[in-house]
Amino acid sequence: MPQTAQNINHINNRGQTAQHNKSSINSNSQTKSNPLLEFLQPLIEFFTADPEKQKVLASTQDHLDIYDIRDDLVLLKNGDVALVIETTSVNFQLLSAYEQDMKINDFKDFINSLTYEVQIVIHTEPIDMRRYLNYLEENYNALTNPQLKKQMRLYIDFVKDLVVQNNILQKRFFVVIPHRSGILTAEQINPFQKALDVILGRKRCTELKDAYKIIEKATIELIPKRDALMKLLAAMGIGSKQLTNQELINLFYSYYNPISHF
Repeated sequence: MPQTAQNINHINNRGQTAQHNKSSINSNSQTKSNPLLEFLQPLIEFFTADPEKQKVLASTQDHLDIYDIRDDLVLLKNGDVALVIETTSVNFQLLSAYEQDMKINDFKDFINSLTYEVQIVIHTEPIDMRRYLNYLEENYNALTNPQLKKQMRLYIDFVKDLVVQNNILQKRFFVVIPHRSGILTAEQINPFQKALDVILGRKRCTELKDAYKIIEKATIELIPKRDALMKLLAAMGIGSKQLTNQELINLFYSYYNPISHF
């Protein structure tokens, strides 16, 4: 009987040891990361979450690459910074053949002299003729000569018909100097996360730490490039200016909110 009790105790001890080993194996398997599970975790969380929490409306800001505009610079969500310069234009078609060749050679020298990355942007936008028409109406009301008022009325009607029947457009020219900060956001580290947010319409806020330091560092690099670029443009007879904060806001606003005419 004592031998039987000893055997039972031995079996129980082996069972406890096996159970302990099994628990240790499970614990080790849980602590070991699973790349596939981490990759699919956002999808699992979304479909297992409360349905009310899934109903998140995306805002316009989520579809823009702009994080902030400050110190006359554009800070993007990926940490890059851009300086925007607006330039005047040259009516190339009105130049003589000799002058056209000179302008082409000047532009070639301009491109060859650049030692850093730039982007040339041509933006076409409609012209708001309402201010001009109001100006004409004020002059019309101030006239006392009946013949002049008649001619002015004909001209005002002509401009209105022109605006209604045609899109009055203007072209603006910009040179953008970028600064690559090399910062990776969470969406860039895990591209699947951003694609999933787009598919599911989920809102996610992109935060940049130390945005002020990013701007400060970019300013030190961009200002000398801006000054050198403006000198090269002036040598070609092209005027230029850096856009301010308000001008940058107005520019991007015009991209997403084109004006409507009569």
